[in-house]
Amino acid sequence: MNLIPDRVYSFLKEYPPFSMLDQATLLDLAEKAVIQYLQPQEFVFRAGEAPKAYVYVVREGAIQLLQQDEHILVEVCDEGDSFGLRPLLADSPYVLSAQATEETLLYALRIDNLQLLIESNPKVGFYLAQNFAWGINGKYNQLTRGKLPADHATLASSQPSLFEIQSIQHSKTPVTCHPATSIQQVANIMQQQQVGSIVIVDKNQHPVGIVTDRDLRNRVVTGEIAITEPIATIIYWY
Repeated sequence: MNLIPDRVYSFLKEYPPFSMLDQATLLDLAEKAVIQYLQPQEFVFRAGEAPKAYVYVVREGAIQLLQQDEHILVEVCDEGDSFGLRPLLADSPYVLSAQATEETLLYALRIDNLQLLIESNPKVGFYLAQNFAWGINGKYNQLTRGKLPADHATLASSQPSLFEIQSIQHSKTPVTCHPATSIQQVANIMQQQQVGSIVIVDKNQHPVGIVTDRDLRNRVVTGEIAITEPIATIIYWY
C-alpha cells in the first residue's frame, strides 16, 4: 500500500462519515485525496469565489470560517472537522471565507467522489443530510444569540452559507419519512422523536431532501400550507 494514501485512510477512518465506509471504499477515496498545505492567514477559498471541486478535512492546524467581509468569525475547524460542503448541494459561489489560523494541513476530497459515495451509501447520505440541517439550525441559533430581533432577518437571509460549517461530530441516527407523508404526520414524528429535522427518502431509501422545524413554523404555522398536504410541498430538495 502506498504510504501517503495509507496515512490518509488511517486518519479518515476515525471520523464520521468516513468511519461508516468499508475498507475498500475508504481506501479508494484516500488514494484520490489531495494534500494541501497552508501558511498562517492563507485562504482556502474566499466568499464570492466559484465553488472548488473539493470538500476539505483538517488534518493538522485550524481553519477559521469568516462572514461579512471577513470581519465576523463564524466557526473554527480543527483536526477531523470537514468544511466547504456547499458544492455538494449547489453550484453557487461561496458565501463564507476559509482561512488558516496557523500552519495547516488539509485533505481535499473530490466532490464527484463524495457524490458517488452518497448515492451508494445511504448511511453516509443520511448522516450528511442531518448535519446539514444541524448546521442551519444550530449555527443560526449561535449567531442570533444576543442579537436584536431586527438583526435576525439579515442572518436568516444568509442561512445557506451555514452549509459550509455544519459539525461533523453529530452521530444521532436520522429520522426519515417519504415525500407522500402528510405534514401533520411528520410534525408528530418529529415531536415524538424529539428532533429538529427529518430526512426525506425515496423508495430506495436514498435521501432526497430535508425538512426542519423552522420550515414547519414558516410555511405551516403561518397558514401558508395546510397540515393535510404531503411533506413534499415544503421539502428542501437536494
